[in-house]
Amino acid sequence: MLQEMHRVTKLHSHYAVVTYGEPESRLPIFLKALPKLSYELVCQKVPLSLMSNVINNLRANTGNSSIQDAIKNKDLLVNSFIDGIFGYKISLEE
Repeated sequence: MLQEMHRVTKLHSHYAVVTYGEPESRLPIFLKALPKLSYELVCQKVPLSLMSNVINNLRANTGNSSIQDAIKNKDLLVNSFIDGIFGYKISLEE
């Protein structure tokens, strides 16, 4: 799956992988699966409280929609993660 995500991602783009494993156990999987020197790999251990921020952002921005519908909206989902974890919003318009 990592190789396919890497293959279809546009040059100079980003993708995020969320996993519940510890960085020490997941890092070898990423290093084995992806071509060397073709990416910047950043591991971030996110406390549960920040994941709660993500869920709260989704709830606050869904209006009358369910969270299940909200996670299908790429812009809303990405901004909820970035705002919930890093504390800022981005524009995803091209």
